Amino acid sequence: VILACLAGSVFGSIIKWTLRRSFWGFCIANFFNGLMSGSLPVALAYVSDVFTSLRQKSKQFSVIVGFWVLGQSTGGIIGILMESRGLFAPLWAGAAIMVVAFLVNMKFLVEPGKIRVPAEIDGDEEE
Repeated sequence: VILACLAGSVFGSIIKWTLRRSFWGFCIANFFNGLMSGSLPVALAYVSDVFTSLRQKSKQFSVIVGFWVLGQSTGGIIGILMESRGLFAPLWAGAAIMVVAFLVNMKFLVEPGKIRVPAEIDGDEEE
């Protein structure tokens, strides 16, 4: 589901750029792109499936939310820095970043049912 959200967001950004000259086309593309942006709750559910101890889960939850906030904050900054390239140029930058995120997830994401990180790695027991 995480990979589908990332791939859908990449294609959604490209479609939004393609339909940038049509207001309603852009709005419809933006709606469907928004449907694909549910990766944060899915990532939090993934962490609760993979990690076993409460301490590990809370640490990974904070990392995911921290990266999410960082991405939300830097998105506007990227848009401002790309102002000279046009109003819709940041869509390409966002799509490129999501392609990188997709490839990183393809390489490092483990199937939740196959590998579970034991509590002993972090040195704490289930609380």
